[in-house]
Amino acid sequence: MPLLKNLDHEIFAQGIARGLTVNDSYAELGFAPDSRNAGRLMKLAAAIERVAALRAEQAIVAGTSPMAVIIALIRTAAKMEDLDHPVGIKEARQCLIEAAALRERMRAAPQQRFNYGVAM
Repeated sequence: MPLLKNLDHEIFAQGIARGLTVNDSYAELGFAPDSRNAGRLMKLAAAIERVAALRAEQAIVAGTSPMAVIIALIRTAAKMEDLDHPVGIKEARQCLIEAAALRERMRAAPQQRFNYGVAM
């Protein structure tokens, strides 16, 4: 499922998919915690579908390589920048920062050496 057109709904859905409570995800948007408004937002069909899609992506990512995660972060950043919204641009920058940090951790990790029956 593509990103939601309403950026607040997208950020809310991402928070729920990350494991935040409905109120915490609502507060992440900059609003005062309000269980009624947060509950209404969570009942939107698009938000429910997006949370399910994000959780499915998380399950796929859990079994993928770090390089695949970096590529996914860069693609997400590009999509968020296309929304041309200040919050979208902020999220895009965060995705790029996370991709760069993951790449640095990959470079710093000791490389595994394999012995294919040859003396090393």
